[in-house]
Amino acid sequence: MHILFLTPGFPPLVGGGERYAERLAAQLVAHGHKVTVVTSCAQRLAAFYRGTERHTPSVEERAGLCILRYPIRPFRGGRNALLAWRKAMILLSAFGGQRVEGLLERMAACIPPIEGLPQALASLGPLDLVHAFNLSWEYPALEGWRYARAREVPYVLTPFLHTGQGLHSRVARNMTMRHQRRLIGKAEALLALTSVEKDALETLGADGRRIYVVGSGFDAPPPSEALLEARRDVERLAPLRPFALYIGRLERDKGAFLAVEAVRRLNRSTPLGLILVGEKTPAFLRYERRLPAEVRGRIRALGTVPEALKHALLEACTMLLVPSEVESFGLVILEAWSHKKPVIAARSGGLPGVVRDGENGLLVPPADVHSLSVAILRLMQDPALASRLGEAGWASLPQYTWASVYERVISAYRAALRAKKG
Repeated sequence: MHILFLTPGFPPLVGGGERYAERLAAQLVAHGHKVTVVTSCAQRLAAFYRGTERHTPSVEERAGLCILRYPIRPFRGGRNALLAWRKAMILLSAFGGQRVEGLLERMAACIPPIEGLPQALASLGPLDLVHAFNLSWEYPALEGWRYARAREVPYVLTPFLHTGQGLHSRVARNMTMRHQRRLIGKAEALLALTSVEKDALETLGADGRRIYVVGSGFDAPPPSEALLEARRDVERLAPLRPFALYIGRLERDKGAFLAVEAVRRLNRSTPLGLILVGEKTPAFLRYERRLPAEVRGRIRALGTVPEALKHALLEACTMLLVPSEVESFGLVILEAWSHKKPVIAARSGGLPGVVRDGENGLLVPPADVHSLSVAILRLMQDPALASRLGEAGWASLPQYTWASVYERVISAYRAALRAKKG
């Protein structure tokens, strides 16, 4: 098949959704399919509202894979204006009734404002299937549906639906507006990462017969020789040991602030370091500057790091913290398990579909610093429990391979093709 991927971002932009699309594309190409990826030029999340440095489209050709990148224009007023725009969309969806769907679709052209996207799609040759990703930044998914309808080919959607503390939460409202729910309803196939996400999609009115739980794979740790230099870098952080590890964008909804506050509480009586890996947001930089010197002495925010250093940190940490409210799966959990490390995650979004409380990790209420600090202390005081949870996570990894994800996805593609013909 020749498959079109539509995604707001693609590596080198760092993120779980971006990496997921890249790994799935690689699997499809390895099995003889051709994949065309239409995406933005963004290399950092801030480009979604600041605009991209590159102002012209670019093309990358690999064997069986073509990546078409298009610039993002700056959103007038920056991040705060974009948040206000998004809030206005949520209010329109809630109170405007069905008649506002067209207006919401026009407003969605700024989420993110990728230039020339309809024209780019119009120039493509024949394709067998359209696969769109990520309803948090839905403009590519929306244009993908329009393209699929015009070309009369199946439309497949991986929404990466994260519902926070429930479908009525602030987090969920960002992904369940009228125009987004319309896309969910129109897809010939919906690909959910967990059974929790499938249940949420059905609650939103999606036909359960068109929802396929495809899961995720993980990338194995690099070879030992590649880790040697990275291990030396970790040793330079020895004064922080023992340390908990957080991996993800350093923003509030992802739980970065919560992780810092939980460790800050513990350090009043129990020494524990915290290392944070991920893109630093302006809000986190402001927050970090306000922290007292004694707190900053036990915390290191490293920004984005190479894969080898990330795995060396996972190898050396005491536990991984995933207190996020905006996760549909949490790929980094699998990476922690590959090093037999225990995981503490929020009971939020798709995380309970991966972490089973007390079996292969601990779940805590979202946005609850006290519960998170209690769970951290529990693992520190009970090394046998920490070891048991890490071992259980490691034992579950055989079900999380990209090869198995491919088989489930290709089965969903075939069902979508049959549904379209029907």
